[in-house]
Amino acid sequence: MIRFLQVLFSERMGEPFTILHSVSHVQAGVHAVEVLLLRVQKDPQETKGSGYSVFLEWITVGSAAGHGQGRKYEVRKRRVLRGKSVPHYAAVEPQGKGVMVASEKPFVFTHVDGQPVEQPKPMEVEKTGLGKIQVISCVS
Repeated sequence: MIRFLQVLFSERMGEPFTILHSVSHVQAGVHAVEVLLLRVQKDPQETKGSGYSVFLEWITVGSAAGHGQGRKYEVRKRRVLRGKSVPHYAAVEPQGKGVMVASEKPFVFTHVDGQPVEQPKPMEVEKTGLGKIQVISCVS
C-alpha cells in the first residue's frame, strides 16, 4: 500500500515535450532516472521541407549518494539528438548506457551538456523507401 508520494525532482524543461520513455536504475549506490523527451519544433536550420525538426532530449536525473529524505535530485547529463521524422519507437537502454531509435530518417547527436557535438562525415546510406525503418543505437 502506498502511504505517501514525494516529489523528487521538479524543473522547467523549456518547450513543450512528450515523455517517450524512462528508466530508473541504481549504479554505485546512486539512484538515477533516464528520461527521453520528444519535441517537434520550428527549426531555422531546416530550409527544405516542412521547416520543422524532431528533437529527442535524453536527460539523466540523479541523486546525491546516500539515503534519506534530504537527497537532492538534479539533471546530471543532457543529450540532444536531431532528426527529420518522428520515431516509430525510441527507448533508453536498461542501465541508461544508450538510446535506441527506430525511425524512417536518421537521428544524430547535436549537443551533450550544452556543448555542440562534432558531426562525423556522412556515410552512404541505402535508400529505404516508404514503410521501411532504420534502427539505430546511440551510446553516450
